Amino acid sequence: MGTSCIESPSLVQDLKVTIHETSTIFPSKETEKKTLFLSNIDKVVNFDVDTVHFFSANKDFSPQKVAQKLKKALEDALVCYDFLAGRLSLNPETKRLEIDCNAKGAVFVVASTHHMLTEIGDLAYPNPAFAHLVHKTEDFLKPTDLPLCTLQVKCFHFCKSAFGNSNLLHLVVQYVASAALYLAWAAQNATSFE
Repeated sequence: MGTSCIESPSLVQDLKVTIHETSTIFPSKETEKKTLFLSNIDKVVNFDVDTVHFFSANKDFSPQKVAQKLKKALEDALVCYDFLAGRLSLNPETKRLEIDCNAKGAVFVVASTHHMLTEIGDLAYPNPAFAHLVHKTEDFLKPTDLPLCTLQVKCFHFCKSAFGNSNLLHLVVQYVASAALYLAWAAQNATSFE
């Protein structure tokens, strides 16, 4: 009895992503200053979770218009999800990590690549090139000022398809909560495109 493998297709190894804008955005309205306690489990899961989402671009909206609307919608969503605009801090009394809801902002990135989405192969296969789609905020911020949330939008080859990526700390947003954030962001976008 023999074994068989599905051979993965050849994949683009370098997506040559160009960053057009990296900005810190803030909640669109003033939010309450507070701290949030982190459980022992939360302290253990202190790592980034990178996710990617691909979708077809709408020909009626330019990449610049889409980025502008997504940015505004995120500012509005950060009012309800104010903790995502905060920072991790160490409580001097308890010596525990906590979330400081200080409205220092989330990061929003706009980028593009000249490659077409079809060139990166079947999205079901792991592809080392996906690492090029993940923007690391450590590149431009101090280690003590790392955001809890980075969201970005990229266009593939004349924006025939688009890509959304998020980089969230697992201790801040787990599975159900991240889905709720994306739904809130999408709801803000739906109203902003009308």
